[in-house]
Amino acid sequence: MASPTPNKGYTYPAHGGAVGAWDTPLNTNFDQIDLNVGGVYGIALSTTAGVTYGTTNAVFSSTVATLTLPAANAQNLTYVFSGTITQNTNLVFPGAVGGLYNIWNNSTSAFTLTALTSVAGSSGVVIPSGTKMLVCSDKTNMKQGDDSYTSVIGTSGTKLTYASGNNAFSGNNTHSGTETFTGAVTISSALSAVTLIGSVIATSATQSTGTSSNTVVSPLYQMYHLSAAKKLAKFDGATAALSVSQGVSSVSNSSTGFYTVSWSTNFSTANYIPNIVVLDASPRFYMITAQSTDSISIRVTNISGTNVNPNQVYVSCFGTLA
Repeated sequence: MASPTPNKGYTYPAHGGAVGAWDTPLNTNFDQIDLNVGGVYGIALSTTAGVTYGTTNAVFSSTVATLTLPAANAQNLTYVFSGTITQNTNLVFPGAVGGLYNIWNNSTSAFTLTALTSVAGSSGVVIPSGTKMLVCSDKTNMKQGDDSYTSVIGTSGTKLTYASGNNAFSGNNTHSGTETFTGAVTISSALSAVTLIGSVIATSATQSTGTSSNTVVSPLYQMYHLSAAKKLAKFDGATAALSVSQGVSSVSNSSTGFYTVSWSTNFSTANYIPNIVVLDASPRFYMITAQSTDSISIRVTNISGTNVNPNQVYVSCFGTLA
C-alpha cells in the first residue's frame, strides 16, 4: 500500500504495485515537486466574501484576518500577497510539514502579514508591507530562513526604509545604501562615518536664529551662529597685507593710519559688532570711522592724535550675514 513521505507527502509506489501504471504516482509526485521548488501562488484582496482557494491563486475579503491554506495549496515555493488590506493578516500553513516558503507581502498598506503554522501556539514571522522574506517551518513554528534580514528588519518587523515608530535596532548590523526615516529617530550609541541630510541638519537660517535644540551643526554652518565670528582679519599696518583672514576680500590703506576692510559676503545689516585690537611697541588709539554692510573703516593714532601705521591690526566681527 502506498504511504506518503513525512514532509511533503510524496507517494511511495507499493512494491510490485501499479504494474504498467507507474507513471500515475510518479507524475503526481513530480507535479508536487515542481510546486515545491518553483510554484507561485497568488493571494489577492477581492470583494468576494470569505476566502476562495483556487489551484494557482486565492481571493479573500478585507474582513478576513486569517487565511488558512489547505494542504493542496500549501505546496508552492512562493506566495504573492497583494491588494490593499485594512488589518494585520495571518497566513497559516499546515502543521507537521517542514519546508521553505518565499513570501512576498506586496500589499499597498501599512499592515503586516504574519506567517504561522496551524499548530496551536505557533510562533510566526512578521513580514511588513513591501517586503519579500524567506521563511521556514520546523513543523511547529515559522522562522526567518536567513538571519541576514536582521540587518534591515527591526524587532518590530518594520524595514529601515519605512521606520516611523518606536522601532528598536540593536547589534552590530551592517547595511549599505541610502535609508529614509520618516519619523523621529533616537540614536543611543556612537555613529561612525555617517552622512546626515534633511531637517536634522542645521542650516544657515536656523543657525542665525539660534533657537533649534534638536538639529546637528556641520562645520560649514557653524559660522552662521551669533556666537561665532563672521569676519576675521590680521594685517600688516604698513602694507595692509593680510596674514590671517576669514570672510575678508581685501584691506586698503588709503593714507597713514586709515584702513578699509572689505567683506567677501555682506552682513545682513550694518548693525553688527566689530572688535579691533592694535599691536605696536608704543601706545596707539583706534576708532571706527565708518561701518556698512560691506566694509568697515578704521583710524589709528598715537597718544598725540597723529595718524600712524601700527605694527599689526586685528579685526573680528559678530553679526548675521546676508
